[in-house]
Order: sequence, then C-alpha cells, then structure tokens
Amino acid sequence: MTETTQLDPKVQKLVEHAADCISKLDLEAALKFYEKAVTLAPDNTDIIDAASELCIQVGRSEDALKLCSRSIELRPDENPAKYMNLGQLLAGHESVAAFSKGMELMHKELNQAQQAGQDLKTIKQKICSGYCSLTEMSQPNPAFASQL
Repeated sequence: MTETTQLDPKVQKLVEHAADCISKLDLEAALKFYEKAVTLAPDNTDIIDAASELCIQVGRSEDALKLCSRSIELRPDENPAKYMNLGQLLAGHESVAAFSKGMELMHKELNQAQQAGQDLKTIKQKICSGYCSLTEMSQPNPAFASQL
C-alpha cells in the first residue's frame, strides 16, 4: 500500500487476508476480501487498484473496468498500472490512450527516481513491458487473419 493514510484496522485485516489468499493462489477468495475492503474504504486507490487487478486475473472485466475508472477519477496522476490495466480492458483508440497515459506516468516515475539517485532497473522493465503491450496492440493477430 502506498497511500500515506493509516488504514482502518478492519480494512487492514481484510487486505492481510487477501494477501494470504493470493499467496495460496486463491484469487477468488482474495478478491472477496478486497471487495469488502473497497466498501469500507471506497476512496483508497491502492485497494481499488488491487481489486481491479484481481478482477482482470479472474476474468471479471466489467468489474475491473469500473474499478479502474473509479481509481482514475480519484487519483489520475498516480499508479501507472491502473492505466495499463485499463488499456487491456478497452479497444482501439481508447486502449492506446490508456496505455499512453500509463507510459507517461512511468516516465515521470523514471525521472523522479533518476533525480533521487534510486535504482532504475524495475521502472525501466515496466516501461519496456508497456512498450511491448503497445506494440502487440498495433500488430494484427494472425489467429483472426481469416476473418479479415
């Protein structure tokens, strides 16, 4: 969690239970804990982003889209991952716009890390992955070539 506010003890317990479920690869159970946490802390974008990520992983795209949108509404200039997730959920120009915003935020993080003298490897890996996602989107999928 990166938000500076202290979590309510009930919410903290739910997040801990979710993390435990994730470590056991029980994503559905983890998502239930995060959904409860979101209802108790509806403006906590760290929790919203974690729930959104799990929704994507378990195939609940509509719920993920709602959560990503809420997180962006609350804190549009934080956590590039929410934009990368949103890019996966959208199509066409909207998808490219979401990925581009995520890339913009990652480059800001890179610049801040450079100025602070921090290790840049992880951020550079995320940026590389983001460019790969953008490239994949722009390439035609051979599996659908017969439908063109």
